[in-house]
Amino acid sequence: MNERLEKLLSQSLPLDAISYKKRIELLQESSLLQENLPEEIACLDPRTQDKVLYSLKRQNRPHDPEPALSSSQDIDCPICLGKTTEVWDKAPLTKGYTFTNSNLYPIVYPFLAPAWSEMTESQPKAYGTHLLQWHSTEHDKDFHNMPFSDVVVCMERLAALEKYLLTQPGPAREEKEGYYGYIWVAKNYGRTSGSSLNHGHLQIIHSNAMPSSLERDKAFFQKEKKGFSDLLQEKANQNLVIQAYRKQSVLLLTPFCLKRMLECTICFRDTTKNYLHSLNRDEIQGLSQALKDAISALDVLMNKLHKELSYNLLFHIGEIGGLYIEILPYTQQMGGFEHLGAYTCLLTAQESTNQYHKINF
Repeated sequence: MNERLEKLLSQSLPLDAISYKKRIELLQESSLLQENLPEEIACLDPRTQDKVLYSLKRQNRPHDPEPALSSSQDIDCPICLGKTTEVWDKAPLTKGYTFTNSNLYPIVYPFLAPAWSEMTESQPKAYGTHLLQWHSTEHDKDFHNMPFSDVVVCMERLAALEKYLLTQPGPAREEKEGYYGYIWVAKNYGRTSGSSLNHGHLQIIHSNAMPSSLERDKAFFQKEKKGFSDLLQEKANQNLVIQAYRKQSVLLLTPFCLKRMLECTICFRDTTKNYLHSLNRDEIQGLSQALKDAISALDVLMNKLHKELSYNLLFHIGEIGGLYIEILPYTQQMGGFEHLGAYTCLLTAQESTNQYHKINF
């Protein structure tokens, strides 16, 4: 491990040793971040409630060259070299560590706002903290090729961070009793899916702005009196279930309305669980195994399509009638009709499920 990265890790304190309010103050004092702040302006599309954030400095963030770096070429990786920000959280793995720190090129920032009011069309300002979970200090390790026990550690630390951000009183508005602001969690893997660095990571944002997909989840739950996760499980029956885990408590399934072949979703039988930190140990382990299995299978299936592994992970978290995670592989390009909202999928939901069943998990 690089000496600079080792020093950052050795100097870090446990997550709960510093309050969230104090960490926000430290972000506001960080000279590193001051050079790369996003714009304070934002915009809300009234048709879709999509939030548009502006970050001119992100044009300067480092990008890995193509083709993707191999593990023997990690000497140029800024994370491996320790050219990054202070560590908020870390945990040992079978080899090395997983750790979380603030994004050096954030798309949201707390600025000096004493309170983060709700982002609306009349108040189009987005505040927040933008963090990254690096899955491993080993450059080439990611969910599909890490030991299962290491994926579990990553999910446990993500759940702990989620609870830390959501449940501590701070500048974010209280959205429900004891919960403040909104959490966004996503992962981009592969250049075609928006990843700039090959070193495996998740992006985590805590903000006053709710992504429009979560607003739609919430509206669906309020209208139908059940969450989208419930509907996915009802429609799946046994035909669209790819694999079940931990006594059927966690399901990897194909959505009945998939837009792109090989899309899959992780759902939880107990749809009262809206947050990662509300999951029990069996559910965390089931989630970890489902992630590892699905992405390992995608690696094989996309290779058969003569495509490199490339996907997005979207965590749907909040008061939506059941947490769920979408795995969206880059198997088809977006065209004009897709941007209009009309999708052409090259496999039916059943045929897409069958492709996974051909893989020996």
